Amino acid sequence: MTPAETEKALKELMGGGMNQELDQDVEIDMTQAKVDGFKGGIELLPHQILGRTWMKDREDATKKKTGGILADDMGLGKTIQTLTRIVEGKAKKKDKEDGWSATTLVVCPLALVGQWADEIKKMTNLTVIKHQGPQRTADPTVLQKYFVVVTTYDTVKSEYMAYNPSAKDESKASSKASSKKTTPEVSEDESDEDFGKTVKKKTAGKAKAKKCALYGVKWWRIVLDEAHNIKNVKTKGASACCELQGKFRWCLTGTPMQNNVTELYSLIKFLRIKPLSNWETFNNTIAKPVSSGRGASRAMKRLQVVLKQIMLRRRKDQHLNGKVLIDLPKRTVEIVTCDFDDEEREFYVSLETKMESVIEKLMKNSKGGSNYMSVLLLLLRLRQACNHPSLVTKDFKNDSEALEPKAVEKGKDDKDVDPDDELVAAFGQMGVTRKCQMCTSELNSSNIGEGEWRTHCRDCVPLAIQAKKVDSQRPSSAKIRMILKLLLDIDSRSNSEEKTIIFSQFTSMLDLLEPFLRKMGVKYVRYDGSMNPRDRELALEKIRTSSSTRVILISFKAGSTGLNLTACNNVILVDLWWNPALEDQAFDRAHRFGQQRDVNIFKLKIDNTVEDRILLLQDKKRALAAAALSGDKIKDMRLGMEDLLALFRHGGGDEDEDED
Repeated sequence: MTPAETEKALKELMGGGMNQELDQDVEIDMTQAKVDGFKGGIELLPHQILGRTWMKDREDATKKKTGGILADDMGLGKTIQTLTRIVEGKAKKKDKEDGWSATTLVVCPLALVGQWADEIKKMTNLTVIKHQGPQRTADPTVLQKYFVVVTTYDTVKSEYMAYNPSAKDESKASSKASSKKTTPEVSEDESDEDFGKTVKKKTAGKAKAKKCALYGVKWWRIVLDEAHNIKNVKTKGASACCELQGKFRWCLTGTPMQNNVTELYSLIKFLRIKPLSNWETFNNTIAKPVSSGRGASRAMKRLQVVLKQIMLRRRKDQHLNGKVLIDLPKRTVEIVTCDFDDEEREFYVSLETKMESVIEKLMKNSKGGSNYMSVLLLLLRLRQACNHPSLVTKDFKNDSEALEPKAVEKGKDDKDVDPDDELVAAFGQMGVTRKCQMCTSELNSSNIGEGEWRTHCRDCVPLAIQAKKVDSQRPSSAKIRMILKLLLDIDSRSNSEEKTIIFSQFTSMLDLLEPFLRKMGVKYVRYDGSMNPRDRELALEKIRTSSSTRVILISFKAGSTGLNLTACNNVILVDLWWNPALEDQAFDRAHRFGQQRDVNIFKLKIDNTVEDRILLLQDKKRALAAAALSGDKIKDMRLGMEDLLALFRHGGGDEDEDED
């Protein structure tokens, strides 16, 4: 874009908007609580009435307003507000003459497809079809017979690959290349009309031959639920969503930013918010200043001005006209210390000492960005040792998602290495260089173990033998002992009525826990990405309806977002992660609208380990997210290698924290 075009787009972006502050008296017309098109007895809450007005205002093509980001906290009703817009904002005859379908497309994680379809049927009389799986239609005209089509991120990605086989996944590019290279911008500077014509030409006569029906429709409205699933703009999944054609575009997410401001770019690109939908503009005016710290204050203010126009965000703890937005039961978060026994402590200290020596070697033989991955892998081993000594003998691949856990975006195995994840993709290359399974040191003829231990360096063999011995004996661990104690306490105080969610980033930890639950007579179900959708649905149904089933084991990646588990009011987080936004999402499975009991959350932690320092990094993450979304100024904008290295030593980084 030329400077003049950039200036024009900025003026259009800033030209008014409705995003009211809630700390002042706001006049609310309660007659707007009833929505024409909703079934009887369904009414909006006061803050949802404000959302109704704001979303209507953001769908005004004459003012170049074509959607936005609804970023309310989990439990404030993003779904009901979106359905209000769908039933009210229908296409008119002229819109259809212009080529727009009357259909709204909802894209969501696989686990939420049924939930969306059920809500639409329960609340409205709109026709809805679930578009997923091998039996889905390849005919776009079939989809256009319905008011709402619900599909998955994986389906969108799959159909995009059929529609555009030459599409590239840039997530595998190096971080250096990604910082210099602009991201694909096939359509963002084209008008919707031109874009529509291009798609028609490409799909004419081919829609039935290929399964790419989603790209044969000019959608009236596209809604991305759990929109943070496209936070990495360089992935095929993000590109696929951006290339869908729709008149109005919406992102629903309770966590619009989890790690850094660059994640917001993907949402802005999908929404086609000029001029920031241009990567070069966003990178130079927002991303670079924020990450470097130079000009960060001005960049954050610029970002906040933009977000105030295109995003509506309310928190559960906010008040409107003196009343809390939504009256939820009390939520208590308790950090529970678990005590190592003597053998566990000795094992952990030995492992930590070994890891520190490897870190020193890494820093002496610095190889730039490759060290970041190595440090994450070493941290993975320390975090596993906090859970159970035997985990450190397992192949890295068994718990690869725990390197950088995120909500599973698709209906695939959460044990699979995700090619869209830079870290895990880099990890997949480790087999080529032959590295020690425990400490990642490169193996050669002088340091490789013998016999069955040829996957380890000689220094790690004694630790690996010790861990394998522990595994064969299947003893408990500090955290397993605490989990069993907490479950007994919960049963005792509730007369065995309350139910519990147990989250772990390590599916192998859930495997270790199951025999202890069976021995104690605890009836449980499991929910992870290795299960097929039908079995997952059965597990959810059982924990919700069976009075004797009191525990559900969930892999953090597969079940931390979207699921409604108000049947459970206790949550045990087995292991810590330094991104608190993901933890909060997991807690919201239980603490949400419909919960009748007080919610108790237990975060398990081993003192004097890496987990002490992870808690400090959580505070930094919270500060970064708060600064971007509320305007607060913070000193340290970024988590880098220094933060990761600080995790290896007691006191590392603590003094800096106090100064901030």
